[in-house]
Order: sequence, then C-alpha cells, then structure tokens
Amino acid sequence: MRRFDFFILLLFFFSAVYAEQYSAFDLTIGGAYSNIGWKSQVDIESKMPTLNVNLSNKGLFAVGGNFSYTWFFCRYVGIGVGAGIWRAGTNLTLNGNLTYEGVTDTDGERYNHITQIDGWRERQTLLYAEIPLALRMNIPLNGRSRSLSSNQSVSLIGEISVAYCLPISMNYEASGTIKQTGYYEPWHLTLHDIDEAGFYTEKNFTPSGKLPSYKFFNIGAKLGVAVSLTKRVQLTAQAAFHYSVKQVTSVEGMGLLGFRNDRIGQEQTHYFMSEYTTLAQTNLLQGKPKLMNIGLEIGVRFMLQHSKHSKYPCRCWID
Repeated sequence: MRRFDFFILLLFFFSAVYAEQYSAFDLTIGGAYSNIGWKSQVDIESKMPTLNVNLSNKGLFAVGGNFSYTWFFCRYVGIGVGAGIWRAGTNLTLNGNLTYEGVTDTDGERYNHITQIDGWRERQTLLYAEIPLALRMNIPLNGRSRSLSSNQSVSLIGEISVAYCLPISMNYEASGTIKQTGYYEPWHLTLHDIDEAGFYTEKNFTPSGKLPSYKFFNIGAKLGVAVSLTKRVQLTAQAAFHYSVKQVTSVEGMGLLGFRNDRIGQEQTHYFMSEYTTLAQTNLLQGKPKLMNIGLEIGVRFMLQHSKHSKYPCRCWID
C-alpha cells in the first residue's frame, strides 16, 4: 500500500512538471527602515564613573537588491530561489554625563571630572549576503487566463520566505560633542576650556572600528502588485518585512563607558577614564540583538512561457 501511495505521489509530481506553464526571473532593489534590536540599560550602579545618561536606538535606512528565479508549479503558486545583498544597521544616540569623583589632576589636586555628552551617535552598519527560499503567489486581478504570461494588466503578488544570511562586514562609526570639565568642591569652582589640564570641548572625535558578526536566518513576507508592460515583462512593487531569528552580533565584554582619546595624548590627564571603543563593549547594551527590516522593494519580472496543455493535473489551474 505504501509503495502504491509513493507511486501515485511520484506520478503526480512528474505530471505537474510536465504541465508546467511558466516561470519568472525577478530583479529587485529596495529601501527599508532597519534596526538592530539592542536592549539598553542605563540604570547601572557604578562608582567610577557615575552615570546619568539616556540611550536611544533610532534605526538606520537600509538598501539592497536581489535576483531570483521562480518556478510556478501551480497556476497561482510557485517556489523561488535567489541571492541578494543588503546594507542595514542601527543608530544609537547617547546624551547625558559621566562623573568621575575624587580623581587627581596634574598638580595633585583632587576634583570631580565631568564628561558631558551631547548628541553622541554610534552608527552600526551590517553588510550581508542572503540566499532566500520562498513560496510565491501570482494572482491576476483583472480576469482569469490560462497563461499568466499573457498580456494582463495587474496581478497580486506576494511571498513568504526563509533566507540564509552571510555577513560580509560589520562596522561602527561614532561622532558627537564631548565637553570635559572639572569641579573643585573646596572652592566651588568649575574649570573648562583649559586644554593642557584636560578640560576642553571636542567635536572632531570620530572613533570607528569593527564589530563581531554571525551567520543568521531571516524570515520574511512580501505583498504587492505586478503591472504588465508586455506579455513577458512586468513591473513589481512590494511591501517587505524581514526579521532575523538568530542574533547578528553580540556584546563584547562588559567594560565601562569612557571617552579617553589616546590619539591626541590624553593618557595622563584622563588616566582614570576608559578609552572609547564601541557601545557594544560597555555595560550599557545587553541581550542578543536581532535585525529587522521593513520597507518597499521595486523590480522587473521577466516571464518565461513553457508548455501549454488543455488539461492540468493541479486543480488550481482549472478555470
């Protein structure tokens, strides 16, 4: 009985292949709002420094493109494979101040050093390639035709997909305004704009570097329309959503936030301060960050006509 069932399924499969009507090549480009889902924690008990900061994650504009091939094994439904490349990421914005209490200046006097942070932004970008496997639909909206590659005007299109994603690079770039001041409690005196003592305003501090990245899987969904230009060519536009089911990067250590810039010789005046690397290496970020993209993709679809038959083994081909 099992052999008979297998034979029927095999016969159905080959008859479906024989009755194949059409396939399609797609070339698409897209833009999206992207976000790497860091979890932030700013209420941290720390003696050095004391933190009073606000951290927000505002996302980043993502761009990318892909090509794919779809075999429509049923009149309205097909399976597609392809490849693409995307640049996505997130923007982390930090404001507030850090206070280092009871440190010693170059003259041996004790004071409180205050680092004021204004609009500090760390931009994290991930460049990755993807290999998607998708279940796609193509439904005519202006009448039914035995050949979906005929000259129809509009079709409803969409897909659900799983993509294997390979990171190419992941980097960070940071910039903002950092103001270093010193408060001397015995005299109720605040010093600023004294460069040799380490009290100054810095606007050209732009650290950058690499972040760890991992292979991950994306799940996605798209929905849109295809408008025919000719019997073989369609323009497509789809709203798209993608979300990674595995983390794309990680917290590297639990260091303290600091803005010492050793490149301009602050090792002596700011000896008590950590050198800035990335927010991902501080205790301000935690969790297993995942990537989300939501946006619009437009493209061109090239239809390929195959064999025509008067009878179709798949019932969804029947008018």
